[in-house]
Amino acid sequence: MPRLVNAAPPAKAHLATLSRIGYDFNTAVSDILDNSIAAKAQDIRIEFFLSDNAAIFFIIDDGSGMTESELIKNMSIGCKDPSEDRVSGDLGRFGAGLKTASFSQAGVVTVITKTADSCLSAAVWDKSIIEEHGWQLQVLDPVEIEEILPPNNDYTGKGTIVRWDGIDIIKALLHSPDKQLQIDKLCDSLHSHIALYFHRFLSESPY
Repeated sequence: MPRLVNAAPPAKAHLATLSRIGYDFNTAVSDILDNSIAAKAQDIRIEFFLSDNAAIFFIIDDGSGMTESELIKNMSIGCKDPSEDRVSGDLGRFGAGLKTASFSQAGVVTVITKTADSCLSAAVWDKSIIEEHGWQLQVLDPVEIEEILPPNNDYTGKGTIVRWDGIDIIKALLHSPDKQLQIDKLCDSLHSHIALYFHRFLSESPY
């Protein structure tokens, strides 16, 4: 009888493979927007901050949100069974889109979320931790969540925030004397991409 051997790929190598899946910045953001649309969001905001050479990128929606247990489940790689029936409007199939899209662009991906009846919860995938300790997901406490929320926003309702830190394409620009101009061009390209591929979801938008 054959014996069973654990042949799971090393986390560092697996992460490197996921990070090289064919996304650019625009298509990676689009995958996150697909999730927001599937969650029946009526308002989706994209916010981009650059401070002291640290770029932080947010996608904020008012969709159905998740409880903490749902968040932890959905932060797992391949969290969905592709053979299962999907509800109408569910654009995901394998439960990997948000993670692979984010890993392709950022060193740290954080998801902050709440339903209408739950408190804010947040979980973090940090590439440096994965590479050293394996697939160890960080689940934040309320104080830690408050420290990473976008400024000047109200989170008493429901919805989900995806935050990217350590964005690769922006880190490559940080030594450029005209880095803000290049980042502005990146945002202009994203605006054009969203207008082209999500135009049927837009309402009174300049993009």
